[in-house]
Amino acid sequence: MSRAAPTPGPLSVQDHACYGLVRAGTTLAAQVHRELGRAHRVVDALTGRGGLVERSATASDAHLCGHW
Repeated sequence: MSRAAPTPGPLSVQDHACYGLVRAGTTLAAQVHRELGRAHRVVDALTGRGGLVERSATASDAHLCGHW
């Protein structure tokens, strides 16, 4: 005798709204992360090209926080 996989019941309007907000926040965070990565790669590349730009570390620098 085989059993079907359990499935959750229908979601309420509030649950759909919550999941939508979580998904939107996750998508936005991923896009911001990608754009910040692009911006930092440009600065890092200019720093490596004979010191065209100088990076000065701050307390909020993502490279120091371990987020990159």
